[in-house]
Amino acid sequence: MGDKRYEIVPLFNNRQGLDFDLSANLPAHLDAGSARRTFNAWELGSCTDGLGQVWVDEQHLSEIWRTDKATAAYFVGGIRHGDRANFSGRQFIKYSAVVYRLNELLQGAIPDKRREYLRLSEIIGQHARDSSQAEVLRLKNTESVNDSKRRLKTDRIRLYGINSDELTDEPLDLVSCEFHHVRRQSGHSDLISMVWNGLIINIATHRLITSNNISDEEQLREFCIRMCWSLSWYQIYREKLNNHYFGN
Repeated sequence: MGDKRYEIVPLFNNRQGLDFDLSANLPAHLDAGSARRTFNAWELGSCTDGLGQVWVDEQHLSEIWRTDKATAAYFVGGIRHGDRANFSGRQFIKYSAVVYRLNELLQGAIPDKRREYLRLSEIIGQHARDSSQAEVLRLKNTESVNDSKRRLKTDRIRLYGINSDELTDEPLDLVSCEFHHVRRQSGHSDLISMVWNGLIINIATHRLITSNNISDEEQLREFCIRMCWSLSWYQIYREKLNNHYFGN
C-alpha cells in the first residue's frame, strides 16, 4: 500500500459540502446560473491529500478560471511539474497554482463583469481551502510532523553511526547538536519528516547556517565551499531527493 499522506480524496461529499452561501454573496448584476457553475466547479473539483493540501481536478479549471477548456489546458501546460500530480489517471493542480493563475487573470486587461466573476471564484476557493475537512487534516499532520521531528536527530545518529559534525567534521556534542533540515521546513513540508533531508551538526554550525539564510541544498553547497566544509553529503542528498520526487 502507498503512503496515505500522498493519496488524494474529494474534499466535499453529499453529507458535507462547500460551506459558502452563494445566494447571499452574489452581486445582483451577476448571473446566478453562471456563478453556480463556478461554485460547483470548486465543490466537485476540490480534493485533498493526507497532509491537508488542497488540489483541484483539471477538468473543473475552465469554470474556476472563467475561460474555455482549450485555454485552461494551455494554462495547465505552463504550470511547473511540482504543482501538478496524476492520481488514478486524472491530473490535479495544487490550490496555490490555481489561485496564482486566477490572480494573474484578475489583474489583466479583462471586462469588468468577468473580473467580478473571478473575484467571486477567488472567494469561493478560499472557503474550499479553509474548510474544516482540510483544517483537520492539517492539524493531524502538524502533530505527526512534530512527533517525527523529535525523533529525527536520534534516528539519523543511530542509522548512520554519526559521531562528528557532518559538515565541519568536528567532534559532535550529542546533547546540543541539531538535526538541520537541508531544505527548509517552511517551503518543503513534504520533506520535514525525512531522515535523509537533514544533517547532524553542532549548534554553532547550525547558527552559522541559519544566520546566513541558507534555504536549500544548492545554497548550503555554496556555503560549504566558502567555509571549506565537507561536501560529501551533497551527491547522496541529491540522489535521495530525485528518488523521492521521481522514483529513480
